[in-house]
Amino acid sequence: MKSLHLTNSKDFWYTKQGNADEIAGVSDKERYDELAESMKLMRIDSEMMGLWAITAGVLNMGNIEFKKEGDGFASVKNPDVVKKVADLWGVSDKALAERLTTATMVVMKKNITKKVNFDEATTNRDSISKGFYEQSFLYLCERINAELFQMGETDNEDEEPNIESHLFIGILDVFGFENFYINSLEQFCINFTNEKLQQFFNFHIIRSEQEEYIKESVFWTPLHIPDNTAYIEMVEDAAKGFFVLLDSACKAPQPSVEAWMQEFMKTHGKNPAVRTATQPGSGNARGAPKKTKKKGGPKEKFTGFMLIHFADNVTYDATNFLVKNNEAVHPDTAKMLAKSTNPLVQHVSQIGVGEVSHLNKFI
Repeated sequence: MKSLHLTNSKDFWYTKQGNADEIAGVSDKERYDELAESMKLMRIDSEMMGLWAITAGVLNMGNIEFKKEGDGFASVKNPDVVKKVADLWGVSDKALAERLTTATMVVMKKNITKKVNFDEATTNRDSISKGFYEQSFLYLCERINAELFQMGETDNEDEEPNIESHLFIGILDVFGFENFYINSLEQFCINFTNEKLQQFFNFHIIRSEQEEYIKESVFWTPLHIPDNTAYIEMVEDAAKGFFVLLDSACKAPQPSVEAWMQEFMKTHGKNPAVRTATQPGSGNARGAPKKTKKKGGPKEKFTGFMLIHFADNVTYDATNFLVKNNEAVHPDTAKMLAKSTNPLVQHVSQIGVGEVSHLNKFI
């Protein structure tokens, strides 16, 4: 544990926020032993320590803090934690600190390095963490698929069998529904998935069954089936859907959440599932608002909207929508990790690089 810079789960920001790191009747040691044994069965035992190092690095990343410099940009507040992560990932602490506080962008076919604003530093840090954690998960899926795959004969002797087209792991994660006091893009995607599952259930279990009753002249008390088609179409529309508008706003010369909100409400403001909102928290939202020490002065304007879901009314804070929608693995991160002294880190960090991914990052 010491070599992985791990202590107690309560010591890490990513695992202590819910204040629920222990489950009654569940032994963490037994769960770990079960996981380790499963990995050995899939012959992943040789990479196990490398995967633990990646995960431990992600945990420690959440503890990196920033301070605001006079020019409004961010600098690392606790370089000792940066050194821990760099050690786990096999990169230099200087390179990691640079990645946390700067980003390269292409302007007129030239690479320009810009500093990260203090207000965006935490989001940038979390993007690196989530991106690398996702890559490690995809790597595990690839390894398990490789172990389970059995090459069959093809109809054409000259044809090479395609592993990816023959076998894959399909994981059905039945999402819950989330409604916190502050809801962002993660909650939007989770709740959209929940809504799609609810629509599927309504149609295939309730509506289709009632249609059978009608055909067979069965007497029953008809059930009212809520219709969320308007909401689903608002999200999925190929021309003016939620993510189409979000992607378009991200590509603007000067991306603006306010401009995106205006376009969103202009396009979908009359949708029966969409409502305006002047403050966070609606329905049965969990969590109390954060207390601020500042008193008096103008109230900060809320940028968001409310959606009418099956389960509850949820107010979404759109402040970080554009930043989170761009949370693909940044080329700077991939370049840094490609220079790692750990071959596994090198390999995992290149998975999915260059692919465009938005919704599938959350669902």
